[in-house]
Amino acid sequence: MKKFTKNLKVLASEYMNCSVNGNPKKRLILEDSDNNVYIATTGTDCLCGYISYSRNKTYTFTYHYTRANSKMIIDSAMEV
Repeated sequence: MKKFTKNLKVLASEYMNCSVNGNPKKRLILEDSDNNVYIATTGTDCLCGYISYSRNKTYTFTYHYTRANSKMIIDSAMEV
């Protein structure tokens, strides 16, 4: 699986169902510097599901795309 890293601004975040282990999962709407919009979810049982993402704040995201349906999955996030 190929991983990508990019600085993205958070436009919105919402909670999704928790995993079987009880860890939170979030859906994020993100925007890059070229005004391209991405919809991503945090990985299952990933630590980045616990982050309180602030609107209009930029984070460095490491992510990958699923093979089956090309969904963007966030692996890690760090505040810029």
